Amino acid sequence: MSEPVPQILLVEDNRSVAEPIRLYLECIFKCKVIIAEDGAHGWWFLSDPNRKFELCISDLELPNISGMQLLTRIRETPDLRYLKFFFCTAWCTPELVWEATSLKVNGFIVKPVLTAELKTRFTPFLEELPNNDSTRKSSSIILNSTHTSKHVK
Repeated sequence: MSEPVPQILLVEDNRSVAEPIRLYLECIFKCKVIIAEDGAHGWWFLSDPNRKFELCISDLELPNISGMQLLTRIRETPDLRYLKFFFCTAWCTPELVWEATSLKVNGFIVKPVLTAELKTRFTPFLEELPNNDSTRKSSSIILNSTHTSKHVK
């Protein structure tokens, strides 16, 4: 019997941002990406005892529950406390970076999202998954080659 496919929760209210990320992660890492369109929806998925996510990627600014509030809830919940968590955002202040770091965020992805940045950031986490195979490491897909890289300082 094959092992279950790893699941990633992507909490993003902009479908045009979420879909390319979903397609890329599913292609490269052979996982299932669930998209929640707001923080409350994201929390609903995370609170479901029948689901197990390996990673959560969230926008900072979301309807209903912000990304920071979502991360806070995760870190306060014993069963979720160690979930790998990344923010995917178009902007960030030093204060937000400090707050997220104090909540043990695993990293930041800056919009517009580059495929190379997704691969660099998530490969170390997703290669550790139980059903990892060599196809994860060798697959490639191009989402948009016109984006330029930006870094959070």
